[in-house]
Amino acid sequence: MVNPTNGRSHKPGKQLKRLIAALESLLAGSGASIEAPSRRLLDRDTGEPREHDVLISWDHGHHQILTAIECRDRSRPVGVPDVEAFADKCASTGVHSAVIVSATGFRRTAERKAKSRAVTLMHLKKVHEYDWKGEVRFVGYTRQFNMMYCRPVLLHGSPRAIVGVYNPSGRRITDDEIMQVVMDGVSHAELKQKDVGVVWKASFTIVTPDCGARDLSGKMWTLSHIVVETEFTTIRTESPSTKYEYIGGGMRYSVATADVTSGAGGGKIVMVRKEDGSATVGCVPIDEN
Repeated sequence: MVNPTNGRSHKPGKQLKRLIAALESLLAGSGASIEAPSRRLLDRDTGEPREHDVLISWDHGHHQILTAIECRDRSRPVGVPDVEAFADKCASTGVHSAVIVSATGFRRTAERKAKSRAVTLMHLKKVHEYDWKGEVRFVGYTRQFNMMYCRPVLLHGSPRAIVGVYNPSGRRITDDEIMQVVMDGVSHAELKQKDVGVVWKASFTIVTPDCGARDLSGKMWTLSHIVVETEFTTIRTESPSTKYEYIGGGMRYSVATADVTSGAGGGKIVMVRKEDGSATVGCVPIDEN
């Protein structure tokens, strides 16, 4: 029996970088390329490669315009040394525009230093409500797997019990990997309100070329395929949003995020509302690394 729950964890530091990358991708549009983390850029002074938290590049004819972003989620506001160090790093790696994003703000001296070094400062600040009316909530539908039973089928023989299946290189295939194959195989048709509560039963055959199965005695058998029987239903999810203001560079954006689940994984839905009232939506996947 496969347990349909998943215990992946979130890493706040990397999730902040992914969130900022998603925000900037929504704001920059289709003409920009976003890397988080960035490819390594050669330091002109040391000759060593260096990495930025987020790198945005625009192609203009025979050259690229590069914007580097440093994400700070530390307990203290960003100070002058932080601004100077990042400005120098950008200058030595050939970056044209430098941006620092902080969740805790900036010291006034850092703001003055940033202005003199042409560094844009962006404050991602949590808020309780926006200065415009309305509540942002995310409603979605997802499949909840209630049961999953796997039965290995051998090419020859019938041992009393199978304790594990293995890929051609000898690594054991985990329950989570089998579950993911099944979830990927379920129809991805759009889910609607009318599907909520309906119980579906399905059977899948997973072809396993060159794989093996181990019995209680440790003997290996040649595996033909795995038969999986599963039961799932559609559930409606409504997630309250976490609200932010993304402020800096003469701009102010309203941001709403919500954690969502989908199959064996999940992520964070992100909505960005500009000052003209237009809004765009994107998704930040769970960081598994």
